[in-house]
Order: sequence, then structure tokens, then C-alpha cells
Amino acid sequence: EDRSLVRMRATLVKDMTRFKQRIKSFLYFYGISYPPQFEKSGTHWSKRFMKWLEEEVSLKHDSGTQALKILVQEAEQQRKLLLEVLKKIRLLSRSEKYAKNITLLRTVPGVGPITAITFLVEIENIERFENTDHFAGFVGLVPNRHSSGVKSNDGEMTFRATHPSYGLEKTYLIEFVGALPRGVESTLMKGVELEDGLGRVLDFKSLSPTWIEVTIHEGRYHIIRRLMEAVGVEVVRLVRTRFGPIVLGDILEGRWRDLNEVELINLRKVLSL
Repeated sequence: EDRSLVRMRATLVKDMTRFKQRIKSFLYFYGISYPPQFEKSGTHWSKRFMKWLEEEVSLKHDSGTQALKILVQEAEQQRKLLLEVLKKIRLLSRSEKYAKNITLLRTVPGVGPITAITFLVEIENIERFENTDHFAGFVGLVPNRHSSGVKSNDGEMTFRATHPSYGLEKTYLIEFVGALPRGVESTLMKGVELEDGLGRVLDFKSLSPTWIEVTIHEGRYHIIRRLMEAVGVEVVRLVRTRFGPIVLGDILEGRWRDLNEVELINLRKVLSL
């Protein structure tokens, strides 16, 4: 039950992000610019910003204004739910069951109260893990593997290939519905302010009335879908066709294959392994 409460917070955070992106997408679609006091993303979603959305933003027709107000109301209700869950999690953290271990975990640099309580409710009893590899697999770590006395860099390769700081380029085909908003290519190339910072594409191609191709070098959570939502593009289907030097080719959906030696050499090269 404790785990369900903590997981509910994570779900509400994701939902809140979606509500915020819908509002930003709405403003972008109708060409509504932020006033000078709200140009920096750090000022977004403050009380003053929400008041501006509710009282000062207006569209040509009342129906559009009402639609925006509904989006704002949804975001406000979601925020209240999130605050309520956070209060309950704080109370849980101070309980006799968790307080001592949370204090210990918070001595680790970078571990805050939410990370600590999440760790404890997800792990429950650490003695249930057979060994450190079993534990590492549960929490999502990929240990380096050793085979026949020869070290394999699979773990490090996976880390570098997926971590945003290594900038591995990835290309996606995107199927969408509706018309592309005016200036979407330049906006995406220049960069769009998201909840976790600026996001942008390295390359943009319009392939047909319903398909575009974009290349990025980041690996943040749902970065493509969030970028598209922020600029008013409704994604129907997303296909990754290139991962660094590796090209999808004619592999059917749901199938897989081993990388050949040339691909592994090229991948290690771009990842400096």
C-alpha cells in the first residue's frame, strides 16, 4: 500500500507534465507569446503566470478562450491532487517504519526525500535478492559482463549510448495528423523550452503530408513526443530508424538481430570506447 501511494505521485507528476504541455501547445498554435516577465521558463506555472493565463489571455472567439480556461482548470486541479499526495508521502516518510532509513539514505549526495522513500518502498526487504547482480537488475543497473576472461564493455556501452551527455544522434520517422503549424521546422531547430530544459532537433525533413523525419542527440524521457506536443503536432506513430551509426533497415516490427562486427566497431568509436 505504501508503494501504491508513492507510485501515485509519479503518475500524477507525469500527468501534470502533459497538462502543462497541452497549455503550451495551445498557446503556440494560436500564436500567443509570453509577456516579458514570463519569457524565462523558470517563471512558468507560478501563481502570477496562472493568473495571466486565466485573466489576461484572450482569443478572437469566446469558444477558444473557454477552451484555454478548461485546460488551466485541469492543470490547477492536478496540482492540488499532487500537493495532497506529497503531504501524505511526507507523513509516511516521518513514520517510525521509514524515518531512520530515510535519514541514512539522505546522507548520500543527490538523494532527497522522494528518492529515499521511493527506494525503500520499492526494495522492501533487501535480503530477498540472491546477489548484487540480482539487486542491480531490479533497480535498473547494467553491470559490466565478463566472459572467458575477456572483459566486455556491454554495460558501459549501454550507459553511454542512452545517456544524453554523450550526444548519440537518433533519427525518427513521425506520422502525424492535421496540418503542420507554420514555422514548426525553425522552432524545433532553434529549440523549445520543456519542463526539464531546452529541447531541439538537429535535422527536420517534411516527407509527405502525414510524415516527417527528425534527428536528435538527446535521450530524455519521451523527448520526441514532448517536443511535438509543445509545437502542436499530434503524433500518431513514432519509428526510430537510426541509432548512431546503426540503421534499422528492413527489419520487421517486433523482430531483432545481433549487431555485426562493423556496427559494433563504429558504435564503440562514436562512444569513445
